[in-house]
Amino acid sequence: MNLNKIAPQEMIEALSKDMATNFLEIANLQVYLNDPKRAETVNCYRADDFLIITYGNGEGAYHSIIPTSPQFDLGNLSFYVEKVEKGVSLSFELPAAYGGNASAAYFDNNLSLSKTGGMASYIKDKSTNKDILNSSEIRFLTKACDDAELVNSFENEQLPGRPPLSVLFNIFVEEEEGYVLAVIENNEIIAYLTYDNTNQNYYDIDYVYVKPQHRGRGLGVKLAEYYSEKAVSQGGIAYWSSAINKYSDDVAVSAGFIQLKQSYSYIKK
Repeated sequence: MNLNKIAPQEMIEALSKDMATNFLEIANLQVYLNDPKRAETVNCYRADDFLIITYGNGEGAYHSIIPTSPQFDLGNLSFYVEKVEKGVSLSFELPAAYGGNASAAYFDNNLSLSKTGGMASYIKDKSTNKDILNSSEIRFLTKACDDAELVNSFENEQLPGRPPLSVLFNIFVEEEEGYVLAVIENNEIIAYLTYDNTNQNYYDIDYVYVKPQHRGRGLGVKLAEYYSEKAVSQGGIAYWSSAINKYSDDVAVSAGFIQLKQSYSYIKK
């Protein structure tokens, strides 16, 4: 296997050849490169049919592996994985067009890896239901006092790793880091979707939440449709880069998104 170290800028150029698939990887790499201390821990490599970016050192390191051809050689990838230190995290980004299931099975059965998770990424760049933008039940939350009061009175489940809506409202609306879409009934928020403008015309969903007593009404799909149609109407591309469960997958597909890639996370045994 030919594995050549390349400059980060050369990696960005290589990833940019498929910007739609790799824009989040590019954004993540740029975050590291903009921090002098973190930039020192970044290494980039080009192999025959995949790219590799390593972030950090030792057991805290993280390796992102991105195939560049549908005919990528899993044997070559095995050669690389066997050289990785124990305890290091690896993420394998597989475009949907490359056929993920067979590759995932290969990793699970043939490599010295312990699977820690996975998620799907979806994209929507064409309108499928622009009439949703005329919906009277969905709107953006703003800095208006009435919306702040709605947020403060909102009660939701305590979800592991998720901040309450009041914190999200402060980040996305008050600090203008993104947007909050909400379904409001009887002066009460019953569902919401948060998203941001991650890079130029690329938008990405942060989270979708529907109160338990209102689930089964298709509110998650309506929010996802509204978000994506709004992004497309503004000349942008709508992503759902972190669909981590079947509910998210089902909502994304029902809202007209197309699967872009599947990510598999592992730790070297």
